[in-house]
Parts: sequence; structure tokens; C-alpha cells
Amino acid sequence: MVRGLLREAETLGGRDGAIASDLLGNVASVVTGHDLGLVFISNTQYELIREPRTILKPDVSFIANDRLPDEVWAGIVPIAPDLAVEVASPSNRQADILDKVALYLAGGTRLDWLVRPEHQSVSAFRTDRPERIFTIRDELDGEDVLPGFRLPLERLFHRRGRRGT
Repeated sequence: MVRGLLREAETLGGRDGAIASDLLGNVASVVTGHDLGLVFISNTQYELIREPRTILKPDVSFIANDRLPDEVWAGIVPIAPDLAVEVASPSNRQADILDKVALYLAGGTRLDWLVRPEHQSVSAFRTDRPERIFTIRDELDGEDVLPGFRLPLERLFHRRGRRGT
């Protein structure tokens, strides 16, 4: 639901699903290893804006310990994740993808990664600085949101690009 209107959710193909899965595993490894908080899968719903109601489901997300309640929410998470990851599919429209990024940031997400498998790149968005683009030759950094996270993008994209899955 975006701005009070139902939107059909995009689904990931094989290549993009594998990339999202690898990112989930890498993020979870750092979060668990450093006891930073909780990592959530793609079906987790976040109510980012109450009026007009906006609920999004990032492909991977993370909430830091200092923002977690004693008991994790049973339903829709009423706060924005600290990290939201969206993996763009070929069927996604650029305007829709960037609208999602803006909604995450407006809702309180501190860091948003937009993964573009077609371009073998990741864009990092924050409210306090311009977009940063990481290419296959770069290492993605979790910054102060996910301290200790570093992932060479060649590891993320290389196997998937050759097979075309």
C-alpha cells in the first residue's frame, strides 16, 4: 500500500532472488556476529507513513537493537527499518523504484540500498547526503548503520551475471 492505494507487489526472478538471498545472508552474518539487532525477510511489512497509509516490504531489512521493543511486533512493524534493501527487477519502472527509496527515507530509514542487477551496481541513499553508486569493482559498506559490514560487489554479482539466471 502506497499513499493509501494498493499497489501490486513486484516479484523477483531467479537471478534477482539469489542476489537478495546472498545479501540477506551477508547482512545477517554481520548482525548476528556483532549482536547489532534483527534482520527481516522480504515478507516483513513496515508501516512507514500513517496518513496516507504507506506499507512497504523491502527485500532485506534490519533494525538496530536500540530501536527494538522487548517483544518483537506480531503484525506490521510500526517503524521504518534502519536499513532497507530493494533489488530492482527488469520489470520495475525507475520512477517507482526511486519513489520507494524516497518513502523509506521519509519514513525514517537511515540507509537504503537499491541493488540494480542489470547494471551490477548498488546505490546507497541517505537523507544527509547525495546518492552514492557502488559498482562491481567497489566494496559495499554498512557505514554507521551496519558497522562491520563490507561486501565486495564482485562476489555478489559475478556468478549471477555469467549464468544469466
